[in-house]
Amino acid sequence: MGRPMSEYVPHLVTGYMIWAFLQALVIEGKDSFVSNAAAIREIAVPKTVYVYKALWKNLIILAFNSLVYVAALAIFQVWPFPGIVLLLPALALVLLNGIWVALLLGLINVRYRDLGQLVPNAMRLAFFVTPILWFPEDATGIRTIFVDFNPFYYFIEVLRAPLLGQAPHSLIWFVTIAITLLGWGIAVPIYAHWRRRIAFWV
Repeated sequence: MGRPMSEYVPHLVTGYMIWAFLQALVIEGKDSFVSNAAAIREIAVPKTVYVYKALWKNLIILAFNSLVYVAALAIFQVWPFPGIVLLLPALALVLLNGIWVALLLGLINVRYRDLGQLVPNAMRLAFFVTPILWFPEDATGIRTIFVDFNPFYYFIEVLRAPLLGQAPHSLIWFVTIAITLLGWGIAVPIYAHWRRRIAFWV
């Protein structure tokens, strides 16, 4: 990529770690209800419990994966302070999006099972057009659409910048917050209307 290893490897490690987390939130989120069909039919608990279960599981996995990140920081002598303090609000923002994505995709997947194959394939494609293996500033010409109009870029960057000791650009915060508000605005009324049907569809 024409970059020194001390710059590229921390970029790659943090980007791939965050991508694995986001991908799991999407793929396991859409299976939140389908994979817990037996429990949903037999136990009267709020369906959101199964969404929180998936989020908690992937937070634990993220914590284990962060050991590689810590090793990369030590090897390449990257000092993440004080920027890393922004990691907490950024992570909270990502988790808020993980909830509405799971509620919406989980509901759709219960009703239309073909979505179960579509989402993983779409995520594989998204991996290659998201700046994980490459730097966003290296995108030129038509490739800039893979940065400017790629929501995954903004959510990766809002976490990656603090992990590397930087502050995310104000545009990154603006877009991620806007997506959060828009997503909740769409997911809440749809889920509220159809949630009682989940036990019959599973």
